[in-house]
Amino acid sequence: MDIEALTTIIHANPYWGSRADNVVFQAIPDDNAMEELTARFISPNTYEICCIPFISYNLALGDLVFVNDRKEIESVLVRSGRWVFRAWFENGVLDAEAFESNINFQGGNCEWYSRQLVAIDAEDHSVAEPIANYLQMLEDARSLVYETGKT
Repeated sequence: MDIEALTTIIHANPYWGSRADNVVFQAIPDDNAMEELTARFISPNTYEICCIPFISYNLALGDLVFVNDRKEIESVLVRSGRWVFRAWFENGVLDAEAFESNINFQGGNCEWYSRQLVAIDAEDHSVAEPIANYLQMLEDARSLVYETGKT
């Protein structure tokens, strides 16, 4: 795959940005895109993901990943156990502060790509379940469309 030909998704305000010192890359072949994931160096070829993935599947905040010499993710070494959701607001979120406050109240965290796309982190299943219920309620009301970060 020609990396220069790909659209690159960048994390401008990574959730664990203060602990990050690097970036790693995850190719998204079906979308002809690549996600630049903020990360922390652990050891040669091993990094900790320090952002909430916007488009990459089967990766989460805190996962330890193995990368090749081009810093492209080849595998997940240790899963953090965290959950990822993505929400898409077709016309932009009406009240981003209220939405994020509700996610935070339930124990989740948000990382915004734009006024239309937000990635949501949940520490574990007990936090993920009420967030999923909240997102489903908003999807049923046609306020957004959401998905989980796992395939």
